[in-house]
Amino acid sequence: MVHKVLVVDDSPTVRTLVYLTLTKAGLDVAQAHDGVAALAHLDSHETDLIITDLNMPEMSGIDFMKAVRASSIHQDTPVILLTVEACEAKISACRAAGAAACVTKPFTAVQLVSVVGRVGRPMSGGPLCSM
Repeated sequence: MVHKVLVVDDSPTVRTLVYLTLTKAGLDVAQAHDGVAALAHLDSHETDLIITDLNMPEMSGIDFMKAVRASSIHQDTPVILLTVEACEAKISACRAAGAAACVTKPFTAVQLVSVVGRVGRPMSGGPLCSM
């Protein structure tokens, strides 16, 4: 079995970068363009890890994480937040909303894979299992 990751970002470029990086690392990656579409995806798809942008239309990354945490199915699914805002207050707010980690844009493929490996919840092992 593989890790199933949902990438949520309103930027097609960022979604594609994350998708290519994680599929190359052997993960099964789905994409959503905003929090509303991501919640619809989560209703019908198994997901082991969520990577979401902070600033998005329709629903911010923090509001999206709060909705995920309110779900009985996905309340324990790790969430990695992508942000261009590196200030400590914003990162603290992200962690308080339930983010397992924050990755500041721009990031490298190595950085992203490393963070995913540390916080990802393995299903049956896998290339990024951190346990």
